Amino acid sequence: MALRWALGRVGLGVWYDCVNLEFKKEWLEEVLELDDEEIVIDSEFDMSKGKEAFERLNTGRCRGKVIVNVSE
Repeated sequence: MALRWALGRVGLGVWYDCVNLEFKKEWLEEVLELDDEEIVIDSEFDMSKGKEAFERLNTGRCRGKVIVNVSE
């Protein structure tokens, strides 16, 4: 998968990114232990602006996490 991704990035194949929708309790526990300074947020969107959030991701210019709020 990494090779296909790299070839796509240099124009020698299909270009794509992976989004992991799997949930693991250990990941949340690890995040809770992080300092606020270790978490970089690029931008934040409401669920109604989900399309704009994905457009931001696709620019390749994000400098941190793109957050989509699914509930208030």
